[in-house]
Amino acid sequence: MAATTPRARKSPAKPTTIRPRSIVDAGRDDEFEPLRFTSPQEEVVEDRVTIAYLDDYALTMPRKVPPHIALKIMRTSRLRGDEVAMGEMLEEVIGEDAYMRLANYKALTDDDLANLMKVVQKVSMGALESPKASSASA
Repeated sequence: MAATTPRARKSPAKPTTIRPRSIVDAGRDDEFEPLRFTSPQEEVVEDRVTIAYLDDYALTMPRKVPPHIALKIMRTSRLRGDEVAMGEMLEEVIGEDAYMRLANYKALTDDDLANLMKVVQKVSMGALESPKASSASA
C-alpha cells in the first residue's frame, strides 16, 4: 500500500454578507455603491501663487487648479478647438481682470506669452492626474 499524505481539514465556511462595493472595485455583474459628491458648505479659500508680473501687477493663479476647470477646458477643446480652449483656460485661472491687463500689455512678446501658457497649462491639466499616478511620483 502506498503512503498517503494527510489532508488538511477545511473549517466550516463562515456566513458572508454581500456588501455593495464602489463601482471602481465592482466587476461587471457586481452590485455597487454610487459615488456621492457633496458641495462644501463654506466657501473654499483659494491658495494662489504668483506666476508673472506686468510691471508691478502680479498675475496669480490657483496653486492647484480644481478638476472642474480642467474638465471645462477639455470640453471647449473638443467643441471649439485647442486655441479657443487655451485662451479660456488662461482667463479662467488668472481671472478676467488679470486677463484683460495681459491683453492690453503692449510690451508682451510671443516668448513671454508662450512661457506663461506653458506654466498655466501644466498646472491646470495636472488637475486631471489620477491619484495613483500623482502619489506614485511623490
